[in-house]
Amino acid sequence: SNDLGVYSESRSSRDKNLSSKKNRSNTSVEQNDAPATGPTTGTEGKENRSSKTNDLGKTVDENSLMEHDAAIIDERAMDRDLPSTEKKIGTSSNALPKAIPSPSLSQNIPVKNKRDGNLDLPVFSITPVIGVQSGNTKITEKNNAWNSAKVKADMERTEHEPVTISAGILADIRISRNLTLQSGLILQQHNIHIDPKTVWAAKSPDGKMKYKFDCTAGTYYISPKQGTYLRPGDTATTSYSTNELNYLNIPLALKWNFGSSKLQFFAIAGGGINLLTRHDLETGLAQVYNYNQEAQVTNLRSSYFNGMIGVGVNWRFSNKLSLNVNPQYQFALTPMNENMPVNALPRTFSMQMGLQIKLR
Repeated sequence: SNDLGVYSESRSSRDKNLSSKKNRSNTSVEQNDAPATGPTTGTEGKENRSSKTNDLGKTVDENSLMEHDAAIIDERAMDRDLPSTEKKIGTSSNALPKAIPSPSLSQNIPVKNKRDGNLDLPVFSITPVIGVQSGNTKITEKNNAWNSAKVKADMERTEHEPVTISAGILADIRISRNLTLQSGLILQQHNIHIDPKTVWAAKSPDGKMKYKFDCTAGTYYISPKQGTYLRPGDTATTSYSTNELNYLNIPLALKWNFGSSKLQFFAIAGGGINLLTRHDLETGLAQVYNYNQEAQVTNLRSSYFNGMIGVGVNWRFSNKLSLNVNPQYQFALTPMNENMPVNALPRTFSMQMGLQIKLR
């Protein structure tokens, strides 16, 4: 029994030493890593345990002591591997773990819109364009004109509009992710071929007697051959005539863009003003051999407004350059003529192609 008492006191002393060392390990990492100096470790502890075991014989099981010591060592190793924050929390029973704020909640992290990144519209760009267009002037009767039906039928029968060309430059400014504002300068040809027709002599605005030639672009007065005296009611037949009109178109339109940075599609709608820059009627009188003369024009407006709708595609083949194809339909909102029995409203379908140059 004396031996058991001695052993119990030694065992109790050893447990207290281990408990004290464990508490010190929670506040210092170096102390956790340092080996314990009590009787449970080192050569001295092994000799003491071995001697007590030899004195007690079968009363004390050496395997049980070894398992107990191994469990304490494993517990210390686990405590050493814990993060410092968990060690601090474990030292106080009332301490609660602090919530770690989520980066998505505590920080305003911008999220890149994939559609916006894929579209990549230029902030500002210019596009030199060239196009072909086919016209078809709409002729409407005026309610107060007594001969409007006859004049309309005559113009629709004798006038034809060939394919013409246009050229100019356009500028695009991005105003939102998908929306751009477009304007520019486009020089357009508007030609009208007129079949041979009968004309009558009438007094012109300058007071002279000339042949009156009506067409959708206004009224032209053709001077007779020098030395010819005309009386009211005299008639003549014209040869094949060409009415050439040049306009400077200033468009203003909105483009809705969609697609990718490589291949973009767009829809466009807007309007514009057409400023007359040149007009010319080349005709001749059938009764006079090889007689051609430019005529004086009246009743032709100096400008008219038009609307426009269209679609297009833009293929980017480099960082700065893109190929642009844009079919569009233009229709007059105001007539190109005035003070005539009919109103002439030009309508054109055009196919434009250009090279878009990104400046910003």
